[in-house]
Amino acid sequence: MQYANYDCDQLRQEMIRVSSQVQQVTGQQQRKANNDKVAMGVGLVLFWPALFFMAGGDKKNELSRLKGEYDALQAAGIQKKCTGA
Repeated sequence: MQYANYDCDQLRQEMIRVSSQVQQVTGQQQRKANNDKVAMGVGLVLFWPALFFMAGGDKKNELSRLKGEYDALQAAGIQKKCTGA
């Protein structure tokens, strides 16, 4: 597993990074600076199908890759019993 050696904090940081990339790919604006980025990232999981409909061509491939990364991070967080991952 790609993220097997990551600790919970590293997993959270990667989830934030992937969430930021999703925002860039889909053209979404950054939420208010005081929002909890981890909670927003976790919330993105619920909206993946909608993001695929919004994205075209190359963006769909990039979103698929990011979803795979996010799913792997989430699985690693669950396996390590991290809270919020």
